[in-house]
Amino acid sequence: MAEKYINPHTDFDRDIVNAIRTAEKKKYAEGRTEGEKKAKEKIASNLLALGVPIETIMQALGLSEEEIKNIK
Repeated sequence: MAEKYINPHTDFDRDIVNAIRTAEKKKYAEGRTEGEKKAKEKIASNLLALGVPIETIMQALGLSEEEIKNIK
């Protein structure tokens, strides 16, 4: 989007475009990581409601015991 307003032929403007792209990639990665964490927490919550032992949930989802206990 920034490319419309910036001349890509100057070093300064090229640096700005690269900085924007890097920031966008970082935000995308952070959002994805947060989404995956929320999904694991939801699954853990459902498994706890079904009576699945915490140790099994830890193995299946890679969450710590503390993370699972905080979900309750």
